[in-house]
Amino acid sequence: QTYLLVGKTNVTVERTDTRTNKEVYKYRCKDKATKAEYDVIFYPNKYQKVEEKLKSMIACAEKGPLQLSIKAKPLSSRDGVTQLVFDEFVA
Repeated sequence: QTYLLVGKTNVTVERTDTRTNKEVYKYRCKDKATKAEYDVIFYPNKYQKVEEKLKSMIACAEKGPLQLSIKAKPLSSRDGVTQLVFDEFVA
């Protein structure tokens, strides 16, 4: 599923992945159309091919709200916010 999101906060490090020893990132976003809130989770096995793009996205997010177009899979909710697992960036 493709999502058009607007990031609200900085990208945070959720934890370190035990298998790859790389960071698992979380980005709180809102759906551009529905205003629904999501936490996008970036796992190392999903972002390994686009790590440079992810790093520049994180740097941009620190400067202010960011628009993001991604493919992701919805997971369960945590604290009333639906978790999305990042799959790929959409041009």
